Amino acid sequence: RNLQVAENNHDLSALRRCLFEVLHRSSCGCNVSPVLPAVVKLLASSDIFIKRVAGEIVAASAEHSPEMVLLATNTLVRDCQDLNPVVRSLSLRTLTSLGKTLPSPDVLSSAVARCLEDRSPIVKQNAALACASLHQLSPDAVTESGIWDRLYELLSDSNSGTVTSCMCALENIFAGEKGIVVSNKLGQYLINALPKYTAVSQRLVLQFLLKHSPRKKSQVFEHLNDLDTQLSKDSSAAAVLCALELFCHFSRDMHKVRDKVFSAAWASLKINLARERNEEVMASVLDYLSVTDFPHQVMLQDYKMFFCRDDDSQYLIKKKSCLLSKMITPCNAESILQEFLSIMKSLDRASLHTVLVNISRHMGSKPELEGMLVRFLQQLFELESKTVTDIVVQMLPSLTFSDESHWSTVSQLVESYYKDISSSEAQQALLNLLQMYASRFDEAPAILEDVISQVHTPDSQRKTNPNRKAPSGAGLCAPPQIKLSLLATLVHVCLERPAKLQQTLAKFMETCICHENRAVRDRSLFLYGYLLSQVKQRLVK
Repeated sequence: RNLQVAENNHDLSALRRCLFEVLHRSSCGCNVSPVLPAVVKLLASSDIFIKRVAGEIVAASAEHSPEMVLLATNTLVRDCQDLNPVVRSLSLRTLTSLGKTLPSPDVLSSAVARCLEDRSPIVKQNAALACASLHQLSPDAVTESGIWDRLYELLSDSNSGTVTSCMCALENIFAGEKGIVVSNKLGQYLINALPKYTAVSQRLVLQFLLKHSPRKKSQVFEHLNDLDTQLSKDSSAAAVLCALELFCHFSRDMHKVRDKVFSAAWASLKINLARERNEEVMASVLDYLSVTDFPHQVMLQDYKMFFCRDDDSQYLIKKKSCLLSKMITPCNAESILQEFLSIMKSLDRASLHTVLVNISRHMGSKPELEGMLVRFLQQLFELESKTVTDIVVQMLPSLTFSDESHWSTVSQLVESYYKDISSSEAQQALLNLLQMYASRFDEAPAILEDVISQVHTPDSQRKTNPNRKAPSGAGLCAPPQIKLSLLATLVHVCLERPAKLQQTLAKFMETCICHENRAVRDRSLFLYGYLLSQVKQRLVK
């Protein structure tokens, strides 16, 4: 009723409010069939906004109201020949959205064919995109009516939006045949026309040109010269990366040319990154530089560009740290590690873990950087942050050194700071570390006794005996997995130092054999049998 009143009073504002309410209810799953006749009448409105919203409502309810679709189709087909190009393009788009509910595919086919011959670029763009939907509805309507030939003809159109729309449509239509075919003639034409296109169209065309493979080496160099502007002088980081991909495609067998291409691309990217403030663009560029085979040697002199800013998000910091860790060399290691050290306390646990894993993975694989990595770990422990200590200890079991003597220094650091551990994950990592490098830890028995006291000492005893020295994680409830790891570590260390841990192991194993958890009981009995066999073997020897 409100819709009819607003229409009778020619109140455009009220009409828009009512249509928005109908669209909202339709999107929520409500039945709007009673108002569809009034909505279909509004498709003939002279107001573009009302026509668009009315079209969306009809398209959303098309499957449940075929008779309304038939009425709407007549109006939309008539509007496809309107004098206003905006009305023509909007009507064609609404007609396309009706899809399978149309009375016949020929209705859409004739409208698309007519609009592809239109003079207006916006109408031709919408007609080209409608071809993809028409192909899904009726493939023969596109391939046998000459529509796809017209799409290829429009690739030479003066409007860049029309060209890219036609390329996207052809890519979709011929998806089963590996997409659009970019011949030598078409590739040469697109490369020559590229400077006339808009920035968005340039990026799309550059991506489609990856399908073009010049036959002659002279043609390759000709293309590279023509594309040099997009690579070295473009104001968009996205366009530079697209041009770089195309350059790498053309010069895949010419290594010296590729080196020059990477240098030119980095010179352009460096300018764009210095003024870039969009986090998504920045993260995309960092991902590209990290994941692809872009040579990090080209960026080494400008590594400070990737230092974190005060307004950087945790997500962006993780991206920068991943790239920075790959750029660490003996010459810049101290500067980069100091940068990491300055942001450690401001990171959350997930970001901190990612940063430390990246650093350890890349520095641990280079023998010349292992000493610097050990000093960096010492500085991290000296921060006296429980969160940092937890993450460092969790990372240590996965760390490898070509020079095993570095483990002596690391073990001393762990023995000095293990009481700052505050999570069960870090405690689990500590036990794994003791099991792997028991001979390196002089204080291994004392550490294990502290862990056992943590597992067995009730909270009430900790409160009545506050002077007792125990790890800061002592208030945590030890899960069964901790006890399983503790059993394995105790047995491993006890076999190396039986005099110091024999009684401790016996008491703990006796407790675990009576534990309520079956896995803990079974593991205890198994390790007890294993110990007996080891003792017998040593007695025989």
